[in-house]
Amino acid sequence: MLEKSWVLTTVRRQDGYQDQPLPELIHQLEWACKNLQILEIGLCGLQFRTQEWQRAVLKQLAKLEQLRVLDVADYTDTLNIRSQDGLDLSLTTGLDILSSLTRLERLGFHSLRQEMTKHDVEWMIKVWPRLSSVCGWVHHSASERIELDIQRHGITVDHLK
Repeated sequence: MLEKSWVLTTVRRQDGYQDQPLPELIHQLEWACKNLQILEIGLCGLQFRTQEWQRAVLKQLAKLEQLRVLDVADYTDTLNIRSQDGLDLSLTTGLDILSSLTRLERLGFHSLRQEMTKHDVEWMIKVWPRLSSVCGWVHHSASERIELDIQRHGITVDHLK
């Protein structure tokens, strides 16, 4: 059983050439274990990247169709400041790519600044019927109102991991 994994910081080809943009290269990679049920992964370095990078990461995560728990927190943010240097989880940035994760019960993104809308929340509730827990701030400013929408559906919202 895989208990701990290290952060992937660089992907290099064996021959040293980089004739493909990194998002395309990431998309070609396959998971060693597609039956993972729990994935807690620190994703950072996306803040100043194009949307293509975000979508490439989401496409990789979408391949893990057995996931029950997905935590994409910024583990480099030890002060819980709500970093912008991770995945932006909204429909406008590609959240719908994760529609294959129909077994998802818990979604975590603590320490990441999110700007989810009511429409994003409604999509999550519809597409992930087993979702019972969200860990993180749903929206950096008007979170209470949006969190109430989530809680009305019996989904717990926890701002700490």
